[in-house]
Amino acid sequence: MRQVIIIGSGPAGFTAAIYAARANLNPVLVASSVEVGGELMKTTEVENFPGFPEGIQGPDLMAKMQEQAEKFGTEVLYDDVTELELDGEVKKVTLGSGTVLEAASVIYATGSAYRTLGIPGEERLSGHGVSWCATCDGFFFRERTIAVVGGGDSAMEEATFLTKFASKVYIIHRKDSLRASK
Repeated sequence: MRQVIIIGSGPAGFTAAIYAARANLNPVLVASSVEVGGELMKTTEVENFPGFPEGIQGPDLMAKMQEQAEKFGTEVLYDDVTELELDGEVKKVTLGSGTVLEAASVIYATGSAYRTLGIPGEERLSGHGVSWCATCDGFFFRERTIAVVGGGDSAMEEATFLTKFASKVYIIHRKDSLRASK
């Protein structure tokens, strides 16, 4: 039985793995069978991560985080989680391969996924003008005209933040009124 199982291979998952491994907790990190590294694998220039004043490519940053976690003893499994049993003292994580992992603790660090619009060119232009994170990428759009799609709280927060950089911010929403709280 392990002391800790970490589900998720983005920055939070690998940070947890580094700390757990350095604390001699013998962690296993379950990464996806499809893509390791989370949303940063789709990110080009990361300029707001400490220690890289010239910036670093998202995939390069994730490779370094994985290398560091493994250096300290984290085992990385490339499989999908199909079932969680979190009741009781022993937690069980079932993988797509049928393997059942047991641990005293489970860290769930699956991150977030961006909601796409499905419009032509969106995927191709991701990281080249199309962004899903104002705090991550707002700096790149200084003195430009920006459009934010959405009408909820998150869209309004992103649009408000972008006013610090953009010359103009448009809000595009498919309904007659915004859903954001006042």
